[in-house]
Amino acid sequence: MQNYQPLSHNPLNNDQIGPDLETLEPTEYFTYNLLRKLNPRKACGPDGIPNWFFKTFAEILAKPVCEILHTSFNEQKLPPSWKHADMTPIPKLNPVTDVNKHLRPISLTPAISKIAEEFVIEKYVAPAILNIVDPNQYGAIPKSSSVDALISMVHQWSQATDKSGNAVRVSLFDYKKAFDLIDHNILEQKLRRLSLPRK
Repeated sequence: MQNYQPLSHNPLNNDQIGPDLETLEPTEYFTYNLLRKLNPRKACGPDGIPNWFFKTFAEILAKPVCEILHTSFNEQKLPPSWKHADMTPIPKLNPVTDVNKHLRPISLTPAISKIAEEFVIEKYVAPAILNIVDPNQYGAIPKSSSVDALISMVHQWSQATDKSGNAVRVSLFDYKKAFDLIDHNILEQKLRRLSLPRK
C-alpha cells in the first residue's frame, strides 16, 4: 500500500463559484428508487445497518436519507462513517505467494454510502462516460454483453478478409487485474476531464 497516495482534497475556489455551478440534488423519489434497488441478501457494512432494513422501509427513509445526501453534497463533505469499510481479502490463487497480486480485497461499506455513490454514478458519471466511449466497446456498457462483442468481432473480421485473401491478426488484452492496482489520482484526473458538475 506504500505505492498508493491518498486523493488530494480539491475544494472549489472563488473563481469556480458562479451561476453555472450545479449542485448535486438528489430527489426523494430518486432516493426511494435507489433504496429499493439494494440487495437485501448482502452483508451490512461497519455501521451494522443491513440492506434489507433500508429496502423494507424505503418509503419512510427516502426523505431523511435524501436530505442527508443533499447536505453532504452541498457542503462537499462525507461523514467519516461513510468512509469506513470491512475489508475481506479473497485469494485469487491458491496458495497465495504475492499479497499484492494474489489477493482481491472485498469491502463492505455502509448502505447509505452505496446510495450516495450510486446517485453520483447513475445521474452524472455514467452519462458523461457513455458520451465519449468508443462505439465498439462492449465491456461495462449497459445492455451489452460478450455475445454482442463476439458478433461485432466476427463481423469486422469477415469484412477485413472479404474477397481480399488477407489474414487478420487479433490481440486480446485482459485488464481485469490492472484495475486492482490503479492509482486513484489518475482516475480523478480523468473524471475531471468529463462534463461533470464541479460541486
